[in-house]
Amino acid sequence: MSEKIMIVIHAKFSIKLEKRTAFLGEIGQVMKSTKKQDV
Repeated sequence: MSEKIMIVIHAKFSIKLEKRTAFLGEIGQVMKSTKKQDV
C-alpha cells in the first residue's frame, strides 16, 4: 500500500519537475532570442 502511494507521489513530483524545466527552457529560449535581437 505504501509503495503505491510513493509511486503516485513520485509521478506527481516528476511531472511538476518536467513542467518547471520546460518552463525554464522556454524562458532561456526567449532570453537567447532577445539577446540576438539586441546585437
